[in-house]
Amino acid sequence: MFTGLSGVRLNLENLKRYLDAYCDEAQIRRIPVHGLRHTLASLALARNRDQADAISKNLGHSKLSTTLYIYRTVHSEERRQAAVNLSDLLPIEKPVGGDAA
Repeated sequence: MFTGLSGVRLNLENLKRYLDAYCDEAQIRRIPVHGLRHTLASLALARNRDQADAISKNLGHSKLSTTLYIYRTVHSEERRQAAVNLSDLLPIEKPVGGDAA
């Protein structure tokens, strides 16, 4: 639920209009109101995976797996950190007795 500055619940159509105006002003593509929920959940999970259970409860999910399935996004930095360099797995021995040919 979204409220205005006065604390009164915002009408969904007004909320859509405000969100569209903000997206236009920021020169980004328009997103649906539900996109805010998705963005919040995805960024929260990326920032602190240890809080996944609390994030799931805040979203109203009874199962953590639901939250992780829907909202867990693997960001490029995480992929980079998870990438394994083959040289890290296979120790390469240097030749004994001189330079390699």
